[in-house]
Formats: sequence, C-alpha cells, structure tokens
Amino acid sequence: MTTTLVLGGTGKTGSRVAAQLRDLGTNVRIGSRTSEVPFDWDDETTWVPALDGVDSAYVCYYPDVSFPARPGGSRASPGRRWRTARAGW
Repeated sequence: MTTTLVLGGTGKTGSRVAAQLRDLGTNVRIGSRTSEVPFDWDDETTWVPALDGVDSAYVCYYPDVSFPARPGGSRASPGRRWRTARAGW
C-alpha cells in the first residue's frame, strides 16, 4: 500500500484531501508543524524525516510557493529546497 504525505493536512483543504485519500484506502501521513512526524517549511531538518517512506505528496502551501522570500512567508526558496530534501528520499 502506498503512503501519501499531505502537507497542510490539518488545515481546511489538506484535512479534506487526507480524509478522501483515507476513504480510498491510502495510508496518509499528515505534514504539519504539530504532527507526529513534523514538517515545517522554515525548518529543513523536518523535511527528510517527513518524506521517509512516502510514495507521493500533496502540497498545500500558503502563501504561493512561486514567490520565495515574500513578506510573511517562508524565507526559503521552496522549489530549490524541496528538490534538495527529495534527493535524499
């Protein structure tokens, strides 16, 4: 059985996606700062553990990842950092 990481899985959209995936019989791992295996866009050390054993990921991110270093958002360039974390996947 596959496991899908649902980033933002405790939020309005992510929680609904996680529920639908579970209804389809998919193992779901919630990715949030407070989840069992935490995930935080601003803390790279959480990325690889969150991805460990995951086959796919649903990414729910606010604000838009296409605008790195924007006020009120992650200081990271998520696309570059995500590829870096995924390389260890």
